[in-house]
Amino acid sequence: MSEIIAAIIGAIFTVLAVFIAYWLSSRQAHVDRLTTKLEDLQIALSESRTANDGRFRKAREMVLSPPAPTADPTEYVYLSRDMPLERRVTIYVDTYFQTLRSRRKELLEQNIPWVDIFHRFSEGKPVRIAEVLSAHLGTRDAIDGFEAKLLHCRADLVKGRHAAIADEAT
Repeated sequence: MSEIIAAIIGAIFTVLAVFIAYWLSSRQAHVDRLTTKLEDLQIALSESRTANDGRFRKAREMVLSPPAPTADPTEYVYLSRDMPLERRVTIYVDTYFQTLRSRRKELLEQNIPWVDIFHRFSEGKPVRIAEVLSAHLGTRDAIDGFEAKLLHCRADLVKGRHAAIADEAT
């Protein structure tokens, strides 16, 4: 009788050992899958950072070393949120002023919607200097007036008064 009990206890321990081994191997497989996913995410994040670093490095270079006055004024300038608003507005103004003045009529004929410009500007998206300055070319006073208007309109955007901006900008 004791042999039967010993055999039953041995079988229970064997089944228990097999179950524990199976459970541990399934946990290890789960950990391996999670580790693989984590490694894939780390690689994707690294690639994304590399791409972003390249884009932002180019933007910083554009800000720190503005192009020659004959550069194409429709080139996109990435406006950094770290810069003061006044600085963002005046980036490249002096550089592009002569070129933009020669294209004033062409730019005014484009009839660029002001609200779209202010939306993109307030969201930190790329804004073409030609778009921003197209309706305010002529003298330095006009550009200074535009800066004041942009500050006022951006404040209105933040408060959500889009209709007032559209009326004021036209």
